[in-house]
Amino acid sequence: MQLDKSKFESSLTVVALRLPLKLVDVVMRKRLPFRLNRGRLHSLIHDPVAPEAARLLLLDEAVKLDALPEPLAKLVEELSLELTMHTLKVGYDDMTADEVLRSILPAELAVPSSFEQVGHIAHLNLRDGHLAFKDVIGQVLLEKTPTLRTVVNKTTAVEGQFRELPMELLAGEDDFDVEVKQHGCVFRFNYRQVYWNSRLQTEHQRLISTLAPEDYLHDVMAGVGPFAIPAAKKGLRVVNANDLNPHCFAALQTNAKLNKVAAVVQCFNMDGREFIQHCLKQFVASDRTGGSGQPQAALRAKQGAHHFVMNLPALAVTFLDAFRTLREWPAPSGGIKPPTVVIHVYLFTTSDDLRGDSLRQVEEHLGKPLGEAAIRAV
Repeated sequence: MQLDKSKFESSLTVVALRLPLKLVDVVMRKRLPFRLNRGRLHSLIHDPVAPEAARLLLLDEAVKLDALPEPLAKLVEELSLELTMHTLKVGYDDMTADEVLRSILPAELAVPSSFEQVGHIAHLNLRDGHLAFKDVIGQVLLEKTPTLRTVVNKTTAVEGQFRELPMELLAGEDDFDVEVKQHGCVFRFNYRQVYWNSRLQTEHQRLISTLAPEDYLHDVMAGVGPFAIPAAKKGLRVVNANDLNPHCFAALQTNAKLNKVAAVVQCFNMDGREFIQHCLKQFVASDRTGGSGQPQAALRAKQGAHHFVMNLPALAVTFLDAFRTLREWPAPSGGIKPPTVVIHVYLFTTSDDLRGDSLRQVEEHLGKPLGEAAIRAV
């Protein structure tokens, strides 16, 4: 479907207030609710009759010359304002994306006005009914949103080993290298090659706010670093970030340098289970003895917790079996408190019993009943 912009040309006649220049600020400060509010049209324009001496304040289409709203009629009388009619030419450039798409799409189809924006890319998730109009939808959103250079549509469900987003280019540049700013951090990555969800930024911030500087963060499915990089900038002593996707691994390294935390963030390109075992042996186990037979509690004043983050909801819960070896460790001797291990695992559930089904999944893969567990919907 081709977009014929000439078909959007029309005229609009509205009531207007003629304002002498000395009264423009007086009237505008009153923030009248009757001003024209349509698309990209300006409600205050030069008076074509006296452009050097007056302005026209265009009123809403519902305002009629012979039936002014009482507050407006009172203002006209108090300031001795003149009323007139004014006709505007309205075209495609004066309309919002919603207005254009509403005029194109069948009435039964909702206007796809909301989308996830990742850098300069708009990511749509169009319904089947929209697909016949997808190119026009992409063109309109691109032309009406100044911050966009690329518009894509998700074609199928996210799947595969690396959870890349299957997408098609609808409009704009075939450029998927983006830069995203989130919570004081900068992230650079190729949107086609990694998984990124901007809607999770509140969850990223929530979890990071619970961490203390003496804590350890072991991010098992780190992606491009939305947990690891802010945690390092917060001042955590050790941040280990892992992702099996080599593109995520490369982006992790880039983002650590970009945000000046490369000395803190250790990046890994390992299978999740191998990474968990590595961190348990190299960090948690050594945290019990200090790695040299000396109690770690004697080496530092305050003992931090080891936080394992597993943010891959489709699969993360299945990796919990890697923690079963913790049960085989002997208790520390000499009254030394064992390190605290906290696991943050994200999972999907379609059950009405969110808590019950979540516990069932976790206990099944962990291989033991849970004692203390906090469960929340994200």
